[in-house]
Amino acid sequence: MEKTTTKQALNEQKSLWIMAIYFVLTFYYLGVFASMHSTIYAEVATVHKNFSNFMISLNAITRMLYSFVPVIMIVSVLCLLWFRPKSFPLWSIIISIIMCLVSVSSTFFLILPTQSELSLKGFNVETYQNLMQSSLYYQIIPSIIQVLIAFYLLNNYLNDTKFLGRWFFIIIFTFSYFTLGTSQIEGFVNYPTWLSVDTSEWIGFRDILVKASSSILLLVVAFLPLLIIIPMLWWRPKGIPKILVTIYGLTLFWILAITIVYFVPHIQIPLDKQNIKSLIEELMKNDFRFRVLLASGYFIAPILMFLKIGNRKIYENIID
Repeated sequence: MEKTTTKQALNEQKSLWIMAIYFVLTFYYLGVFASMHSTIYAEVATVHKNFSNFMISLNAITRMLYSFVPVIMIVSVLCLLWFRPKSFPLWSIIISIIMCLVSVSSTFFLILPTQSELSLKGFNVETYQNLMQSSLYYQIIPSIIQVLIAFYLLNNYLNDTKFLGRWFFIIIFTFSYFTLGTSQIEGFVNYPTWLSVDTSEWIGFRDILVKASSSILLLVVAFLPLLIIIPMLWWRPKGIPKILVTIYGLTLFWILAITIVYFVPHIQIPLDKQNIKSLIEELMKNDFRFRVLLASGYFIAPILMFLKIGNRKIYENIID
């Protein structure tokens, strides 16, 4: 195996952090865009009373969500032009840059202005269809292409590890940050807008979430890593300590347990039947306290695993 000098190792450290940021944001934004399209925008069509208040709340939150982090994703993928491993072909980075620019620029120049138009002029079928189509073609599809390239790049980067451990890690890494995106939309966008929905429209509004096939998919994506976390204690890429796998598994188990025992029976099921403002407020407060804060290990552990793998690859080949 080719050895590296200390100076080259420092450059590889920069590359490692750039890769980590880009991969996290790639999977995160697919979760954000998919959740916005399949739940938030689908719910918009069911709101007629209090529509202006609903859209004002939605616009305020999404503008904060999209204000800064997409720029970091663009900067990180641009940096890969100069700081990338040899296993990353140039064509893959160029395509990733193009897809990233498409999804981010469409967010600023198509999605947010269309949301504002709905807020200012009221619901319009043509404007709403433009919003749905723009979200699909200019956010979701480019993001899917980015994710497919990210799979290819991650597989290349981990090519010195065994197949099973490599893909256990890729699955965990992908699903963790995809669900970070979906959970942020659910907690910081969806729940607050529920307070604007009139009680007479609640059942139809709620059915979008309850009956959406994507809801089942999101549950599978969120908890599939639970099925592989135990075998990953034995089959995992070199450099990942068991303690990180254990922390990840325990926090994931906590999310599943608190959701099944508390959030579903005590809040979500009653909300299927009627709009209860106190329950929505309880959901917003306790979701942050019991899932977001206490489950931080679920989102921190995978990036630490990636950095451990990268540092192992760098320092086992260094020449003093």
